[in-house]
Amino acid sequence: RSLVGSEMCIRDRYQRRVRGNSLGKEFKLSFTPERIKMKLLTHNMLQSNVKGVKNPYPLLIKATKVETVKTPYDSAFILHALDKIDYRVLNEAAVSLGYTELPKEIPGDKGEEFLLKVHHALFNIEVLEGELICPETKRVFPISGGIPNMLLREDEIV
Repeated sequence: RSLVGSEMCIRDRYQRRVRGNSLGKEFKLSFTPERIKMKLLTHNMLQSNVKGVKNPYPLLIKATKVETVKTPYDSAFILHALDKIDYRVLNEAAVSLGYTELPKEIPGDKGEEFLLKVHHALFNIEVLEGELICPETKRVFPISGGIPNMLLREDEIV
């Protein structure tokens, strides 16, 4: 199953078990209402769905309130995530939020120090308030309370 925001919000304790992943491990992810905030992992997967947009990705971030939190670290999970994300976009987003510890490119040796930095960028940096901006149309999607509002107006629907 996928971890979709609406599915997570329904749970009393906000817990899910992810089984059968390609790593052959089981991960237990816990979410509390106050911890469901936009992270750079989320940003890496969002795009503008406005009608007629040819370059919907990546969305630019203008944050007015950012928080750094501690989250559990799992090196195997980070290695797996690196295969799924656009690292260049992650790096640019992290720099725009003031985190400059990531190297410009993924090193050949994905050592522990590098994985900890990627973990920090993906999971410990939370955007609480600000905007996501479509690179083509400059359409602004507000972020309020850590939740990006990607709803389209009727005239923007494909």
